[in-house]
Amino acid sequence: INVLKFQPDHDAATTILALVNDDVKLLARAAREAFSYSVGVPVPEDAQARAAYIEQLKNKSKGEFLRGWLINQENRMRQERAQKALWMELYFKAIDQLYANISDKDTQQRADFLIVRLQAPQPERTLWALQKVYEWRLKGEKIPEGLTPMLVSLVSSNYRSVRLEAARQLSYMGRLESAPDLLAQLDKEKDDEVRTELFTALGAACKSALLNGGIPGETK
Repeated sequence: INVLKFQPDHDAATTILALVNDDVKLLARAAREAFSYSVGVPVPEDAQARAAYIEQLKNKSKGEFLRGWLINQENRMRQERAQKALWMELYFKAIDQLYANISDKDTQQRADFLIVRLQAPQPERTLWALQKVYEWRLKGEKIPEGLTPMLVSLVSSNYRSVRLEAARQLSYMGRLESAPDLLAQLDKEKDDEVRTELFTALGAACKSALLNGGIPGETK
């Protein structure tokens, strides 16, 4: 059933609908759910109505069925995207409140809170934490040392948006210890915008070093 529900074919749909009449309740329930998922209409409640609908499906051309199937899949994808956006909005409202409840004086707790999110596998959570690092810097407060290695590690993220924002934050900070990783990522980065931010961050790191005693020989 799980295989059939993804098939854009009326034979698959009629097979699934026929299984709604199965005596095995678990199978019948799975077939009911699969049919609604695939075709996008509720399963007729009585057996006679289901039999009539099966005949309607059989009389449709492959092209007619495929057009209806594609429309249903597009509608379902829009609904799923809207639902995901809603849950993401609720999540970020909640996490904003949790972060706001941490005292500004407790820098280590705030840093630890952000580090957990910077390490998250979901890019949306990482970008949220990077934005908070940016806001922290805008206040003129010193960024805790523990955050810098996390930002450096993110320049090689699998996600372009994360690499771009991490490089941008490092360009504001100008930390010499980030130079080797920035240079390594610059050599293999394919995205032009990310490359520009990496180059800017590398320049900021070197400028900071020059203003504070010069670039160490090993870094050169």
